[in-house]
Amino acid sequence: MNHPMTVIASAPLSGIPLESFLDDTEEAVELQSESGLAEDLARSALLTALRRQPFRADTVSSVARLFRLWLRAGQMQEALRVIEDDGRAVVSRLPDGEQPGARISIAFWRIEVQQNGEDAAALRDAVLQAEQVLHELPVPLATENAWAHLSDAAAGAGEHACVRRCAAARHALQLAQPERAAYRAWDEALLAVRLGVAFAAEGLDEEARASARRAIEVLAQAGQDQDVDHEDWLRLGTSLVMLDPQLVDTVVGKVGALVPADLSLPRLRRVRVLLARLEARALCQQGRWEEGLAKARAGRFGLTDDEDDRYNTQVLRWLLQADRKEEAARLAFECVFHQRPGSAQAMVEAAMQHADGEPGHEDVHWVLTLASAALWESVHWVCGEEDPEVYFERHLALAAQMAPDHPALDVLRALALLEHRQDHAGALALLEVAVPRASEWANSDIVEKVWRCRMLVHGAPAAVALPFVSAPCGTWAYTVGVRIEELVEELPEGTPWPEEQIRELQARYYEEGLAAFEAFFESGEGYYRDGDVHNYSMLCNNLAIYHRCTRENYLQAAELHRKGIAASPFAEHYQGLMWCHFGAGEEASFVDAADQLWHFAADYGYGRHKPTGYIVEVGPILVRLNRDAELAIWLQRLEEWWSELDEEDRRAWEEDYLTAVVLLLANIIYTQPEDALARLEPILPTLWKLQLIDALRLAGLVLEKAGSPERVLKHYEEALALCVPPLPHAEHWRGRLGEALEAYRQAIAPARPWWRFWG
Repeated sequence: MNHPMTVIASAPLSGIPLESFLDDTEEAVELQSESGLAEDLARSALLTALRRQPFRADTVSSVARLFRLWLRAGQMQEALRVIEDDGRAVVSRLPDGEQPGARISIAFWRIEVQQNGEDAAALRDAVLQAEQVLHELPVPLATENAWAHLSDAAAGAGEHACVRRCAAARHALQLAQPERAAYRAWDEALLAVRLGVAFAAEGLDEEARASARRAIEVLAQAGQDQDVDHEDWLRLGTSLVMLDPQLVDTVVGKVGALVPADLSLPRLRRVRVLLARLEARALCQQGRWEEGLAKARAGRFGLTDDEDDRYNTQVLRWLLQADRKEEAARLAFECVFHQRPGSAQAMVEAAMQHADGEPGHEDVHWVLTLASAALWESVHWVCGEEDPEVYFERHLALAAQMAPDHPALDVLRALALLEHRQDHAGALALLEVAVPRASEWANSDIVEKVWRCRMLVHGAPAAVALPFVSAPCGTWAYTVGVRIEELVEELPEGTPWPEEQIRELQARYYEEGLAAFEAFFESGEGYYRDGDVHNYSMLCNNLAIYHRCTRENYLQAAELHRKGIAASPFAEHYQGLMWCHFGAGEEASFVDAADQLWHFAADYGYGRHKPTGYIVEVGPILVRLNRDAELAIWLQRLEEWWSELDEEDRRAWEEDYLTAVVLLLANIIYTQPEDALARLEPILPTLWKLQLIDALRLAGLVLEKAGSPERVLKHYEEALALCVPPLPHAEHWRGRLGEALEAYRQAIAPARPWWRFWG
């Protein structure tokens, strides 16, 4: 007997049952994606689930979720039906204040559906409908982000006039903001660039060039009241040069004129790399390949600014256009071997096109690129239906025939042994020979693998006694230094771990990385990853910690923190610099550095900021420096920090916070006794409840200055009574409190009548 597989429900699924269905279905889709299920099978399974019953979305959220499931199932018309029917019905039932926002959401969802189809006219109509909705919305809802989103959609639909109208609308919103008064020149220049890009996309080259010249004019003539610096010229530089390559000299000249004279060398090198990219683009657009590609080499360094390695994709295109296939092949192998996101796909595609040239004429680096791709999961698609291991072996064998002495061959063989066989001994034998003669391929992953294999084969103590493995690039050396201590997790439990030697090894990599970074900043010559100034800054921080904590070399550590701050500042540098001054006994500098840390954390955020750790040192130092008036400032800061913590953090840090507060009060007591006592009274019960012995000892000092002798004596005696096991360090605290009590007794003794007996 045949049974139907599905039963169509008589009433549409809606409300909470629909939400449950959406939850389950979205989870199933996610699991299928994670499991690697073929796309056609996943789509078929989703379509079956969606066709089991009718649906009626009755909230804005359920409309969004349901139409996207239909879209994922490849059913555009069903997705549109949800938007047009259910979506409009939902909007009509919303309160008046919520309808405008929902209308624009629906308009953008309509665009999203049409972007998945092939009907260009329908997509353009959806874009223009969304534009009309935005024009009808109240200003607070027609945000710049909404216009930007519509602009991107319009550009994709070829509605270039709409793109320009979006640019004008965004500019109008900026003009309506009084707080942007200092950025009018920037806003005007940005408008001109956006118009120019739209003109260029439409093929209106003269209008595009005129817009670029307008942007140049606005920025160049900006008054003293306008905030325009070299970074603004750099931000617009690429677009300006694309619109009119003849403008490159003007842009480069303006950047050079506006660069601050005191800009640190790492930041200056970043500017020079970006300028080299601009000049390369302009020269290559004009067909001046020799000059352009020379500039491109100076711009081929990964910067902190870069989201990925897309610049090398452009360089690859230029090399192929200039018929520099040998350089293109080498670049492709370099990018794929080092697994650079953003460029890898284009490099692999180019290798697939050029690796099968005339026998004997193809470059070995195209073949090596394909072999490397087989070892990198994100580009496994290159293997097609062939097993990646087989694909790798086939291409590596071909490369070995073409260039049997290529230094990267054994490195790739070792990687394959680790990937497919987990053969650490075999891989190590290859790497020990290959890495010293293939330094340009000795990236952080390779060097880390050498140390991992050494430790697994020889044990960690013997491994660290083996010859140093150089990582010649700044970022590579920094990364190895960070990761080397994590290798303990790779070893069998109980394996000896030479902690001190590991720290020394880390420091050696940090020193090597520091030298590589700074050589690049000075000369502009180096490896691709030498250009990341934030990695340089993090390396400076790690090396500074080593010198401060292991070597107690505070002077050198402080200099490293200053280098990091000049390159790419973050809170740990300010904190480290503060403790360098503390360790060196430079009390005034310590307080100033603490002040800098506080302000930096307040301005930029610092998730691990724990001011109690240094405020307890700041308080007594301020007293010694006769700067008692500043104690109230730090007390206020402490209260401000505490007020911003959530409940979980308050529970974790309550003891430290209370101790820091009482310590400041114990110092403030000399100049503001009444205020100190007033602040202490509300927290005293909590100190007793938590049995914070040190805080109670400090509270006694406050009471000494502002309380009665009887109360002070009782306070110390009751605190002493707590100093018994199982209180941690009970004897220590008993001693400290006993000293405080005895000192107070002696202090008040002369004030007692001689004729009265005191027990």
